[in-house]
Amino acid sequence: MGELLTFYGAADQAFVGGTLIDNGGHNPLEPAAFGVPVCVGPKHWDFAEITGLLNAAGALKVISTTEELADELMAKFNDHAAYQAASQACLSVVDTNKGALKQQFELACHLIDAEC
Repeated sequence: MGELLTFYGAADQAFVGGTLIDNGGHNPLEPAAFGVPVCVGPKHWDFAEITGLLNAAGALKVISTTEELADELMAKFNDHAAYQAASQACLSVVDTNKGALKQQFELACHLIDAEC
């Protein structure tokens, strides 16, 4: 437990596990925060919203087969511009979506009519 962030920090690309089985997957924001392009399987419902945002930005690719995964990894290894674009898209999505905790705290304060 707790080792993935170290690996993501040292990685060039990431496949986020738990997405090829009926598990719902793990958080694709973790590798994206390092600017690491992400691949996930089709069963990523636990992180559907952020997976959709990363996918739309070009930071993430949903794959269904090992062949697709190999092709996607090799494409990014062989095309530096595509890799850089996906890496920058990761960082952009993460930056755009920062501040959720602060927003939730402010909403809770407003709902309970408290000064925070």
